[in-house]
Amino acid sequence: MDYLFPQSKWRQLGYRANLYSTDPIEVSDSGRALLVGREMELAKIHQHLVDGASVVALEGDYGVGKTSLAAVAAFEASKWRGHGGPLFLPAIHKLSLRPEDTRESFEKRAMRVVASTILRSAPVLMAEGRELPGSDAVNRWLNSPELVSRSGQVNVSILGNGGGAGYGESRSLNEGSGFDDSGLISLVDDWLTSLFPDRESGGVILFLENLEELQDSRTALNVMEPLRDPLFKRPGLRWMITGAEGMVRAAYASPKMTGVFLNPIEVSPLADEAAPQVIQAREAELREDADAVTPVTAEAFADLYNIIGKN
Repeated sequence: MDYLFPQSKWRQLGYRANLYSTDPIEVSDSGRALLVGREMELAKIHQHLVDGASVVALEGDYGVGKTSLAAVAAFEASKWRGHGGPLFLPAIHKLSLRPEDTRESFEKRAMRVVASTILRSAPVLMAEGRELPGSDAVNRWLNSPELVSRSGQVNVSILGNGGGAGYGESRSLNEGSGFDDSGLISLVDDWLTSLFPDRESGGVILFLENLEELQDSRTALNVMEPLRDPLFKRPGLRWMITGAEGMVRAAYASPKMTGVFLNPIEVSPLADEAAPQVIQAREAELREDADAVTPVTAEAFADLYNIIGKN
């Protein structure tokens, strides 16, 4: 028996996705095609990255497009390597801080993201002659709940300090605290040093979103200050931090954070004339059918954009 399912409304209209989705733009060619009206902000972010900034901060109202802007800026930076520029690797997962976070808990999450990001690019990097010792073992450890190793267990001595694997095969769960807390971080730091020997070489771009979730300025300072040296100034890492409600400024409003954060880039609502371009760009990128017609014209969308407060 055939089980037929209906097409989505958007495919019925001739598009592969919702033209009016409020989901953030992704780090991709398609995402780049969807961003309009942000050339000035992109130029500022790129200049900060080239100048070696550890942290690029974006601040603006809810829904103004900070996350999408950061994603596209990182995507464009990742293309510079193909033109003789520095190597930038945008993180494959986004991070957020919680009021209860400690330096150790956030560092653990962040360095796992760094490891996964480098591993995604490992085939290309190693084809260029860049060494990533232990990458196969880390990949198995990160992606398999159960790890097969020839020495009985993958641990710090194998991954972090140049140990060797034996020949007896055994199986263990991926919950070894030694590898998790020190071996992984130690090995990833070795990768970062090798890939990015100085600031001109680039870095892994990490996304820290929604800083307003820290709720108030005192909490923001208490959570962010301990991260300054171990993460925000860590060699090989670059950060794009976004937030609303003035929380980005609050997070570095102390002498200890001076010199880590540049003044945040203010992200304002799109100009009125850019609103119809948003829908025109989405029509062009998401159209599957040559006869596709939008349910709302670009001009009508521009009117709605103003009515709902340019969000």
